[in-house]
Amino acid sequence: MTQPSPGARLQIAEVNRLSDAGFCDRFAGVFEKTPWIPAAVVGLRPFASKAQLLAAMADALAQAEPARKLALLRAHPVLGGQAAKRGEVTAHSKSEQAGLGLDSMTGPEEESFAQLNQAYLDRFDFPFIIAVRGQRDRRAILAAIQQRIEQPLAVERERALAEVVQIAGFRLDGLIADGEADGAKASALTLSLHVLDTAVGTAGVGLAFTFSRIEADEVRSPLAAAQTDAGGRWALDPQTVLSPGLYELVFAAGDYQAARGRESFYDSIALRFRTQPAGGHYHIPLILSPFGYSTYRGG
Repeated sequence: MTQPSPGARLQIAEVNRLSDAGFCDRFAGVFEKTPWIPAAVVGLRPFASKAQLLAAMADALAQAEPARKLALLRAHPVLGGQAAKRGEVTAHSKSEQAGLGLDSMTGPEEESFAQLNQAYLDRFDFPFIIAVRGQRDRRAILAAIQQRIEQPLAVERERALAEVVQIAGFRLDGLIADGEADGAKASALTLSLHVLDTAVGTAGVGLAFTFSRIEADEVRSPLAAAQTDAGGRWALDPQTVLSPGLYELVFAAGDYQAARGRESFYDSIALRFRTQPAGGHYHIPLILSPFGYSTYRGG
């Protein structure tokens, strides 16, 4: 089989035609020094889109053993560290850090990065990870380190893994052209959740919720009523077709806390989000405590 040239951005149909070895080699660096992830999904082809490939890779990571996840986090280089300055990082990392000049800092700025990076590493035992291509400037990265270094370990580990998936998405953008395989639905969407209970520092198991589409005049069309599993996770059945639009998740936070003998400021937590026509995977982490919560779109 003729393989595309190494530097070419492939169409998703070409990705599906690669040999197994060619696929694993082409995408070996999408997750930093972690070639087992493309190897885990090569047998799932054909993929309908770049987003579906990323979702499969993210799912393989989510199901991995904790030791493998930690190894992936530790494989990432220190932002602005000496390895980056010496060019001793992967081609992907070199390009990403150079894009914001992280590999060429000097003076007080370099010292600030070094001190915060070391403090973060000492606290969590893996380097600070952020999707550099999604940042405005180096000051935003410094602010993010200062904010995230205060998080509990379990919360920050999940946030770092979400950043890893976002980085992988940017890297896939450089390897695969936009577009979908023939016959693919233009608005293919997938959805997953992960809940972290900061009161105990573990997964939020058994949190009940509903998932609905918001129609005109605030009419709700129910799509699912479920609860998180033993890992604090849930994923929408991939056979469920989601069209672009406004959706709502409502978590029964009060009942969840009451079942554990805790008071709760929130009776329920409603999260609304809008999906886009381009489709893709929507991963929504919920970081929950009896008196507060936070969330963001993960990878």
